[in-house]
Amino acid sequence: RDPAKVQLDEERARVAAELKKNLDMDGVMAINKPANWTSFDVVAKVRSELGKLLREADDTLTHKQCRVKVGHGGTLDPMATGVLVLGVGSGTKLMDDYTKGSKCYEAIGIFGFETDTGDAEGVQTGEKQDFSHVTDESLRAA
Repeated sequence: RDPAKVQLDEERARVAAELKKNLDMDGVMAINKPANWTSFDVVAKVRSELGKLLREADDTLTHKQCRVKVGHGGTLDPMATGVLVLGVGSGTKLMDDYTKGSKCYEAIGIFGFETDTGDAEGVQTGEKQDFSHVTDESLRAA
């Protein structure tokens, strides 16, 4: 390879690293994931937006040099909404620590029937069942 090109690539990589540091692109963030987005969709969007910030800060950087490491702390169902924890840059190494704790989930459901897929997108199968015996106390105890 041309030594001048190698030197230019090294300089651009140094500038990209310095920009990532100055723009504080290391850490952990919580995103309110919308319904019908996969966890990877959210990661890809955040990665893309952070890359755009880097390119706007220095338009001589290549697409590869503007790539920011982003990962999530656990997959949420595409239909689910709620907090998705993301690690950015060196923050991806902290994800295990942030996701070890207890979690609380809230769900809304309809009792009395099943669907062919076991979720809200499926088609009802069989007859509706009586669920009058289900109480708040029995749900809390479950």
